[in-house]
Amino acid sequence: MMRTHYSKILKIGLVVFLLAAFIFPSQSQAAWLFGNKNKQKSNQEQKSNNSEGKNQGENKNSNGGFCARINDIKILDKIAERESKIDSRRDNRQDNFTEKMQTRDENRLKNRLEWDANREAQFKKLEETAKTEVQKEAVAEFKSAVLAAISARRTAIDSAISTFRTEVKNAQDSRKSSVNSVFSSYKNAISVALEKAKSDCEDGVEPSTVKTTFQASVKEARDKTVNDRKSIDKIKTTIDSLIASKKQAIEKAIANFKTAMEIARTKLKAAFTTTNTTE
Repeated sequence: MMRTHYSKILKIGLVVFLLAAFIFPSQSQAAWLFGNKNKQKSNQEQKSNNSEGKNQGENKNSNGGFCARINDIKILDKIAERESKIDSRRDNRQDNFTEKMQTRDENRLKNRLEWDANREAQFKKLEETAKTEVQKEAVAEFKSAVLAAISARRTAIDSAISTFRTEVKNAQDSRKSSVNSVFSSYKNAISVALEKAKSDCEDGVEPSTVKTTFQASVKEARDKTVNDRKSIDKIKTTIDSLIASKKQAIEKAIANFKTAMEIARTKLKAAFTTTNTTE
């Protein structure tokens, strides 16, 4: 009987304890019951703070970074580098052109000397063929006419070549001056835009506004440069025209030479024919 009563008391005490523990949890129990939830909330708050700080940092870099980096902008150095490459290509083309012209001059002189030597040999044979005074005079006249015709042809050809080269150089110099002027204007526009950006930064203008204004100025300068370069006459068209003029002048010189030679041969042939008939 007492054993049964004691068992009931124990059961009642256990129930009371459990109710008290549930209603009034201890610190460790509260941590066990609510700790994970509080930890998750803390992590979320930390992530939110980190994200906000990151965004603020990005905004600061995107806005203030341009003014901080403005002295590191190397756009003028890039323009100077491009100009240097253009000058180098010009020099190479000019050197190749000069070398090619020198080679042609040397070959032309060499050929003329060989032709002169062969011609003298032909004159000598012709003089040996002349027996009478009429024939000798005809040979002398023929020789004089041939030399005059050759001299006129060479003078005309040399003049055509010289004119061609002079005009080519003038065209190259003119285009070079125009291109240099375009680049100079471009550099000046970029310099002005860069100095304005620096001044705006020093005056406290919003960096994002400074950046936008600078980029717009650079784009405007580039677009103008592209259009200005397109408006420059293409040197190939000029060169082609000069080549055609040179060819025409040389062809005319050769045609005049052939006409003079035909007249000289006709007279020489007539002199020898008349002499032979008389004999």
